[in-house]
Amino acid sequence: MARGKPFAHPSQIVWDRAGLALIATLVAAVALAQIAANPEFAGMTHDSEFYVRTAAGISSGVAPRDITYWSVWPIGYPAVIAAIHKITGIHIFWTAKLANILLIAVGICLLRAAYSDRALLFSVLFLAGGMPRIPFMTWAETSFLIAGLGFAIALHRHHCLRSLAAGALVLVAAIALFLTRYIGLFCLMPIGMLGLYYLWRGEIRDTSRLAIVCVLILLFAGAYFWLNYELTGQSGAERSRNTDGTWQLLSSIAVGISKEARYFLAGAVVWLLLDRFRLGRRLAMSIDRHMQIQPSTNPAWPFFILVATTYLVSIVSARWVFHFDSINLRFLFFGTFFLGLAAIDYMLARGHRPGPLALVLVTSTLCWLAYFVPYKALNDDHVMRLDTLPPIMAESGMAEDLRLRSD
Repeated sequence: MARGKPFAHPSQIVWDRAGLALIATLVAAVALAQIAANPEFAGMTHDSEFYVRTAAGISSGVAPRDITYWSVWPIGYPAVIAAIHKITGIHIFWTAKLANILLIAVGICLLRAAYSDRALLFSVLFLAGGMPRIPFMTWAETSFLIAGLGFAIALHRHHCLRSLAAGALVLVAAIALFLTRYIGLFCLMPIGMLGLYYLWRGEIRDTSRLAIVCVLILLFAGAYFWLNYELTGQSGAERSRNTDGTWQLLSSIAVGISKEARYFLAGAVVWLLLDRFRLGRRLAMSIDRHMQIQPSTNPAWPFFILVATTYLVSIVSARWVFHFDSINLRFLFFGTFFLGLAAIDYMLARGHRPGPLALVLVTSTLCWLAYFVPYKALNDDHVMRLDTLPPIMAESGMAEDLRLRSD
């Protein structure tokens, strides 16, 4: 695999580890700051009810009373919360927040293991665009993102190694995607496209390996939906329909993209400003001395773009057919995250110095957080208030615990 090159000097190792630890700490701090800034809101939505209730049921060995929810949302994220709750014993509400933060840390570790010398630049994107919002909410999107990151890395690894073990990693990551969100079945598209590429090149063994992976994914998904039907009478994905028409869908996509683009637009402005000041150039040169990145013979950016585009096509198409929630940052951030990874890797592959790029990313991120966190903390109208928490949470003492926390 085209791993990042080993560090040339011990100071680079210290710089890298300190930077990654700082990013993980900032992710946790931003999530907690949003809770502290507006304690009347719990970062809960209606699907959060399912995740928390199911996680509590798994950890206690008692099935939820309304098991039909199992067909609407997959079981992966609640299982992660339940496992952490079993280990830590802390309140299930805080376990969900801790799970999100730990999943981000896992994502940073994945980037560090796969692309060591550029992981620090990649990891800054965990604080970019809509990402500061995601760990605060009790949503499956954090686990979905990390599963997607593992999938993209596994696909890249398979392309570089062409081994049975690499194919097994692709299978495991793809199943993890499906178990966190049903739209994770979009993974069949990049796997299939890569398989067709191998077929076009006459690499029959590699094509067959990916074909077997696709068949196994479909068998697993079919078995899961069949089990859903046996337990609930519904195969899956049955949920309330959104009555918005085509124009509203296109409008929501345009608004969502414009909101996600603000971060990257800010980055471009910062780039232009810093390039005009001598201080910016000196800082960039100083960063260059501590961050030496070697060009890769097998860059990862094509795989990041492949994952991003196939996901975005899938989520928009699914929204068009099934009429669920409007397209917003919750659905778009996954695609923009991978497009950001692709842009960084492409620039480094083309020989751009990491110093200016790191300076722009860090400056843009700090400016973005200074705007995003206070704005979102004061505009949480779509999130459940404590007095509207579902009865199952009130019975478990969650509502009371949250009120005590806000007093």
